[in-house]
Amino acid sequence: MTLPILGDDALTTTSDGFTVRVSLPWIRSLPLSSLSDLRVQVDGVDCAVSAPAADGWWFVQDRLALRGHTVLAPGAHTVAVSFRLLIPYLQSGPDALTLPFHAERRVDAGRTDRWTLAASAFNWTPDVIRAEHPATDIVVGIVSSGVSSVIELEPGQLWRSFPQTSTAEASALRDRLAEVGGRVSIVGASLDDWLGPTRRRDEDERLAFLLPQLRTAHDVGAEGVRLPIGQAGPQLLGRLQPSCTTWS
Repeated sequence: MTLPILGDDALTTTSDGFTVRVSLPWIRSLPLSSLSDLRVQVDGVDCAVSAPAADGWWFVQDRLALRGHTVLAPGAHTVAVSFRLLIPYLQSGPDALTLPFHAERRVDAGRTDRWTLAASAFNWTPDVIRAEHPATDIVVGIVSSGVSSVIELEPGQLWRSFPQTSTAEASALRDRLAEVGGRVSIVGASLDDWLGPTRRRDEDERLAFLLPQLRTAHDVGAEGVRLPIGQAGPQLLGRLQPSCTTWS
């Protein structure tokens, strides 16, 4: 019986390296300490990789994630993995049985950094409205409770000073999130185009309303800002761009 070592999803890449996911070629789980003489090649080149700590177990359904820091080009690569496995409950003569394994195949590299999974603080709106805790405490609690380490924010729910949130307020939240291992992915900005039933903001007023929110997104460490598609328009986006370039 031949058990596969490298599956179709064996190779994934990121902006700073790659991961090779290796299947256990044995019929039951083994201690990770059974693994030795590990060697990984990508396109014929030896690559240094790090493996999980050897004090655990390699469960038969798990893939062993071998992480390398060589940046790979997009597309397919030839991946080769070789190693030895000690079978702790079998022996060969006077010694324990140790078996060599090798696998090589061409694999299309999938990227693991294309999508960021995040929790939207907007889903905690009922908690915010109940006002039993400060809104920023609720946001930090999303991370500290283990729901997600990455969150989306709605500034209009967080600060009384919205939309003119100060750098000190935004930076304080960023630091509190970092202390519990969290960060902000997206800030949901708002563009209130109407000042009354018949009074619409002109372009200068729209800029003055939206620009501070972009500054807040920068100060809180966000990766981006969300706006309804097309609402800002090319003229306002063009006026915002120089400020965004300066902050970055």
